[in-house]
Amino acid sequence: MASFRKRHGLSATLAGPEPSDPDGQLGDTETLLRYIPEVGMTDDGKPMSGMFKEPEFSVDRASLKPLPQFREEHSEAYVIEFSAADARQIGYKVQADPILNDPDLPDNRAHAKVTNEHGPTERLRMAKRLRDLVKTHPPAYVPLRLPSPGRRSPQ
Repeated sequence: MASFRKRHGLSATLAGPEPSDPDGQLGDTETLLRYIPEVGMTDDGKPMSGMFKEPEFSVDRASLKPLPQFREEHSEAYVIEFSAADARQIGYKVQADPILNDPDLPDNRAHAKVTNEHGPTERLRMAKRLRDLVKTHPPAYVPLRLPSPGRRSPQ
């Protein structure tokens, strides 16, 4: 399976795994953070399962980028959190994937990837299970929505 960077035409110099996990594997207690745009959320306040069904998706490690800092960087998005153990229990693989010296991406030592090598049907089943396990934080900043020009605002 091609890496996320290769599939999207990105060339990166990676820092490699953190010293505490020589093979890149993260401990089960590691909290993982992912931002979800408003369009990726359901009416019940949960992320759509489609946000987790790709063969690979990015997360940040809360031990290297705490939740307040992550929320500040993604203030207009929902933030979800789950543990590496939860992801592994469902069947995902979780691995450190720090980004350093990439010409197209900002340095991010906290970056990690969650992968799923199953077929589409099983990936969707796993995505639904993960969706039900995550803790969701609303956006830290909600932009003011002004009426469109030519439309009257409610009185």
